[in-house]
Amino acid sequence: MNGEGKGVGSFQLSAFSKHGVAMTHKVKWGILGCANIVRRRFMPGMRKARNAEVAAIASRDLAKAEAFASELGIPRAYGSYEDLLDDPEVEAVYVPLPNWLHAEWTICASAKGKHVLCEKPLAVDEKECREVVNACRANGTLLMEGFMYRFHPRALKAKAIADSGRLGEVRVIHSWSSHVLGDSNNIRLDPRAGALADVGCYCVDASRYFLGAATTVVCGQWRLHPEREVDTSFAGMLEFPGGRVALFDCGFEYSYRQGYQLIGTEGTLFAERGFVPGDAARSLRLTTQTGDVESVRVRGADQFALEIDHFSDCVRSGKPVMLDPTEATENARVMDALRLSARNGERVSL
Repeated sequence: MNGEGKGVGSFQLSAFSKHGVAMTHKVKWGILGCANIVRRRFMPGMRKARNAEVAAIASRDLAKAEAFASELGIPRAYGSYEDLLDDPEVEAVYVPLPNWLHAEWTICASAKGKHVLCEKPLAVDEKECREVVNACRANGTLLMEGFMYRFHPRALKAKAIADSGRLGEVRVIHSWSSHVLGDSNNIRLDPRAGALADVGCYCVDASRYFLGAATTVVCGQWRLHPEREVDTSFAGMLEFPGGRVALFDCGFEYSYRQGYQLIGTEGTLFAERGFVPGDAARSLRLTTQTGDVESVRVRGADQFALEIDHFSDCVRSGKPVMLDPTEATENARVMDALRLSARNGERVSL
């Protein structure tokens, strides 16, 4: 495979000492862009990762890249994304750029043989997603959309409980994600972004993750910015086979909240702060059909560190990533349909 030859192949040549003893060799990462998430989430997770380290960061402003590199202890800074992608030491790339740049630079990175962890959403629509997935497949490089919450022990425990039958048949999922944006110049208010893409994508992904089936019908309603063609809040319903439904709301206009609730025929499972639970141990609340409440304690973890370790393990082993790229395409297909529904004021069948 073309992309793996650069990273995995070189590892295979140097993975053993002259005595045949396996040696560790961390995956070298590059970061495209100096987004705030790099400072707040990605680099703290990277420092806790066992099999990865950052070799370089790039910005279109060299001074900004140098300032980030100095602050975060990154060895090299580049004044263009192209220069970072030409760095032969970089094996994997993290893309935290604005949504509308994800497809372009993921494809460019893949063409240079780099494996890509791209922040959600992978692209602005289904068409772009398919182009990205096809390009990475053709280049033989790994690709994963950055839904870090999927790696947290609490999400894995919630999925295990739902799949175990303790809730009976899960019939309804509620999810929510919101915060007050405040800044009228925030890039999230660009028409190529918006509330659904930025925070509602978690709800769409969680609905599909826990129900484990293809969405059949969607219904969406939005509130648009008074001066721009961009959604500042969004509410939606997704229908699944067997009459199961997922309900969600998201937005930039009301207080910080994010989580999900799984409602089954025999019980309900509630996850407060389900998408960004923090590093401390947190509980799931399980309520039985009789009204008994059980607190299910789950260990804390840095979900970015877990995501980075998983992706780096896949780079080294050549194994597929846990979040198959086709999941990103399906998320985009559902969000496209939700926007169409909101625009036209009618249900949309998929």
